[in-house]
Amino acid sequence: MYTTVGLIVGGVILLVYFMVSFTMGMVAQAKARKMDPILFGTFPVTQMIFHIIYGVLISVGLMINYAPLLYTGLGIFGLKIITISFLRESCAYCNTKNAQDMHNFLQQLRNTPPSISIHVECYHYHHYTDREGKHHSERRTTFSQTRYVQLTGWQDNTPPMYIIGSDPLVYLELGQRVELLGASRSILDQYCTQAYMENRFRDTHCNVTRHIHVPGLTKNNFLKRGEVPGWMNPAVFWASQFLALDVMFTCMLRAKTPHTRLQVHKFANLEPNPQFFVLLSQQVVNFVQPQQMPQLPVFVTDMTNYHQAPQLEMNKLPLITDIQPPPFELMMEAKSEAFQAPEMPVSTEQNTQQQFGQQQYQQQPYNPQMVPSNESMHLPSQQ
Repeated sequence: MYTTVGLIVGGVILLVYFMVSFTMGMVAQAKARKMDPILFGTFPVTQMIFHIIYGVLISVGLMINYAPLLYTGLGIFGLKIITISFLRESCAYCNTKNAQDMHNFLQQLRNTPPSISIHVECYHYHHYTDREGKHHSERRTTFSQTRYVQLTGWQDNTPPMYIIGSDPLVYLELGQRVELLGASRSILDQYCTQAYMENRFRDTHCNVTRHIHVPGLTKNNFLKRGEVPGWMNPAVFWASQFLALDVMFTCMLRAKTPHTRLQVHKFANLEPNPQFFVLLSQQVVNFVQPQQMPQLPVFVTDMTNYHQAPQLEMNKLPLITDIQPPPFELMMEAKSEAFQAPEMPVSTEQNTQQQFGQQQYQQQPYNPQMVPSNESMHLPSQQ
């Protein structure tokens, strides 16, 4: 009897513990999102789903004394710990940099050429039956190769990034965009077709995939701009994961750390004689035409033999600066007033006559005999 009551009370306490921390985190980030829904990110949906599922299973399993339900909740809790390691905050804590290190990191990304590679994989499926009579299929790869495509030229077009405010910790999300100029996309399609035709005979199946990216780019980053409060340290973050306070900690962290985005933008060219350089030479003053590439293979499998393509240095703006953009001021419209006719310039003589006439009119008393009648007006007769 007492054991059952104790289990029910313990389950209720756990359920309240899970729900109170969940609610506190939701309220904290909801207030921040009400101020600026873009600057303070999104709710941690994945962690919220895990929190609700394992919280309910563990609490209910303890209240009804049902071991399978309790163990299922504990298993989901362990799965959550593994999953959190690949999510936004955990990756950002691994890539935390101060202002100078982040500046050097972004400059390095700016000076890094884009990478274009073609991956070839030949394989077949091996079918077999185990001792229990069950059929299985196993994929066996017999050939794999990565070809790095040689670039004839590239250019960085990453915009500058301004960090506004004095927040000690800023979440920086880096994206990437690589555009192929001119006929480069058609040339890359030809390289992929050539790779497939050269290796399709090796096995039953042959897959050819292309990869275009900026080497060294990390999506989730933290920019440390000053003394960070103690509760924002990585140790507190991981402790909150094991104490089932992950939703509360993550929501409060996102409510206090602005979310800044920067897209690393680059152009890449595969043409033997890039027409893009010719167009730039017509638009840019004192343009230095890059040297023609030597006769090299279109791709290499060893990066030590990779030719460094020339870079067009056209963007010299800073990536991180303390200079803030000018404040935005609203231009209020003036209140509409009643229309007033413009005053006509009056000469001195006319002004004197008007003043003299007004004085006579004001000084002369009213006399009804002075009002002209119809007879004295000599109206023309109507015939």
